[in-house]
Amino acid sequence: MKKIVQLFLWAVPLVGHSQSMPSFLDHIAKDSSETIEITEATPGTNALFNPSDDIQAKYMRTAPVFTIWTTRGLLAQPDGTGRVYLVKKLGTSYSKVRLDSTIYFGYNFGSFPFVYNGELYSFGGYGHWQYNGQLRRFVREKAEWELVPANKKVRYFKGLCIVPLIWFDKDQAKLWVGQSAIGDEGIRGLSEKNSTNDTVYVLDLKRLSWDAVGIKTLPLKNLSSATSAVPIASTEWGQLVVDRIKKQVLLLDYTRNGIYQLKQEKADKIQELLTEYSILYFKKGWLFVTRKDYKQIDSVKIGAMDFQSNGSTLHQKHPSQTIQSSSGKFIAIIAVAAIALSFVVIFIWKRAVTGIGHSVNQHTFFSTLELEVLRTFYKKYEQGGVMTIEELNDLLGVGNKPSEIQKKHRSDFIINVNKKWNVLFGFDQVILRTRSEVDKRTYEYMLRGDQVATLLKILF
Repeated sequence: MKKIVQLFLWAVPLVGHSQSMPSFLDHIAKDSSETIEITEATPGTNALFNPSDDIQAKYMRTAPVFTIWTTRGLLAQPDGTGRVYLVKKLGTSYSKVRLDSTIYFGYNFGSFPFVYNGELYSFGGYGHWQYNGQLRRFVREKAEWELVPANKKVRYFKGLCIVPLIWFDKDQAKLWVGQSAIGDEGIRGLSEKNSTNDTVYVLDLKRLSWDAVGIKTLPLKNLSSATSAVPIASTEWGQLVVDRIKKQVLLLDYTRNGIYQLKQEKADKIQELLTEYSILYFKKGWLFVTRKDYKQIDSVKIGAMDFQSNGSTLHQKHPSQTIQSSSGKFIAIIAVAAIALSFVVIFIWKRAVTGIGHSVNQHTFFSTLELEVLRTFYKKYEQGGVMTIEELNDLLGVGNKPSEIQKKHRSDFIINVNKKWNVLFGFDQVILRTRSEVDKRTYEYMLRGDQVATLLKILF
């Protein structure tokens, strides 16, 4: 069954008067007392609104915009800013009003906004050379943001993975986070450790308490780093993700700890409708997808019974959780013994692997994305060429992201691959970064020549 709803997008300057916007918001608002998150298939490409009232306008015209329908109207927040806009229906028209008094921006790129108890929250983000784990609440009466202290910080940034692993469970008031950052650029020796933490966390908003529930499984790691994967909607059951290459629609169910696959007939229909310019939202058992011309909305009915487990879990028991029930003394003894044994095992294993690099299981040590990029590097090497910043950005799936996010993503990726290479084969680098011969202000990337033969044993 398919519904078709007329849609007229709006891209107008922020002003104080009302304007007619008949179909898009009317359809979301009709018979709706729930919050509805609106997703852009390619963040930053759809001008849901075009604020042009000040110096930040140029950035915000192309910035990803988080939009969510609430009982008060549509809330919109441009990424990397503290700006909050309300679009509220007045009769047959809609009034656009700026609610905040924020002056500065750039401290929270890639944050995650959500609505809880009718209030707008924002979690995490990157800016000013650091990731942050702050939980912020927008106080409407003060027109400003306030920090909400929790028991610990879990530093989050959407750009850590191609598919941001985050979902807010409205029914249980819990925020699930499958990716977080470690390291600190402001401390010497820790700057290179700015990579993804594999621990899965959940924040109980009622208790304001973070808990570690386990570590990411390999299937979830591969999905989050796949350039073919696109997050399309937040549902009552979890996070919906499309894998374009495998032609699958997957549900990441954090509460039941499983990955579920949508019936192929419905998955095919969604992929048929989906374009890079689509806007999507999930409402009362229907996934709505705008057509490419933005004139209409198609829909696919989705129920819980349309999903079947693919046998994979999202997280597995964290090693530390197997020790916590023992006494303090026993924990100390086990920890010391484990550390000592680890050094011995790593030493023996590293020597063995260094001598027989051809026996390395590529699926164990390198992710699908890492192998894909290494293959492209090898093709460049064969042709006698190098990889540009733009080419690497595209491979990593961040070609349309802000430059600051692109830089961090490239740096983290190269550091992680080189670290793995060092552990396996004892050489510091397999990917080198050098100044461009054409333009000394920019960089190029290439394979280390004396490591190509070893790389071929892994790739082919």
